[in-house]
Amino acid sequence: MMKNAAEPLSIPWHQLLGTLLELALTPVDIQVETEVQVMAEPPKADILLLRRKTPQWTDAQRALLPDGIRESSAGHIGQVRKMPRVLAEL
Repeated sequence: MMKNAAEPLSIPWHQLLGTLLELALTPVDIQVETEVQVMAEPPKADILLLRRKTPQWTDAQRALLPDGIRESSAGHIGQVRKMPRVLAEL
């Protein structure tokens, strides 16, 4: 179904970024989730959730994590971001 030209273009940025992170981080035992159910019923949040499968972050894992996350000792890291809808303005 085509969208109305007046409706903003919705791009699933968290899924695109999540897929790239999944490809990079899965080999070093980090689980990446892009759709997380936060309540018994929807809504779902646009979120990236990184979960390490090891007891501590390994050097190989830390080398692939982005700045600001790399320094964390948390076993679960969640990032909720709203990406600007720049393409809708073009």
